Amino acid sequence: MDHENPAVDCSKNDTYERDFSSSLLEFIKSDDLLKNFYHRFILECENIIKVIEKLENDAEDIGVSMKLLEKNINKFTKAEKPKELASLDYDFHLHLFQITNNKALLEMWQQENSLGFPHKIWQSICRDTAHRNRLCEIHLEIFEAIKNKDRAKAISAMQEYYAVILIHYIQRLK
Repeated sequence: MDHENPAVDCSKNDTYERDFSSSLLEFIKSDDLLKNFYHRFILECENIIKVIEKLENDAEDIGVSMKLLEKNINKFTKAEKPKELASLDYDFHLHLFQITNNKALLEMWQQENSLGFPHKIWQSICRDTAHRNRLCEIHLEIFEAIKNKDRAKAISAMQEYYAVILIHYIQRLK
């Protein structure tokens, strides 16, 4: 859409965005891998809020888990093999769920993981250096935002994490 063209009425952008979002969501729900992706995204965002709440209320209790997350991120920078990256990604997100000790969210997340989503995507992403590097950086951004108790930044970083994965997945469909 050309925003500079005076012949184009941009006043309906909100309507177009809602329609597009609705259509995209219907497409996502019709594809098993993307539906799994969408469910994971929702679970991850809900959990990040709970992680920050726990950090605000009981920082000492989750200190060990935060150190595990930091160790995990340090390993990301050195990892190159698809299986290793997939495993580190899984561990990072698992640690986040373990911090909250919310068994219901953890079980739902593990059920979504049982479909093989992370390993399939990470194995493909490892062949794409730009996406792989960006996802590694995003893990650090998520960690830093959590450490700084910045909900908005943590959620934004998680959204970008899933956006990078979605872009990579769509590019593979070409």
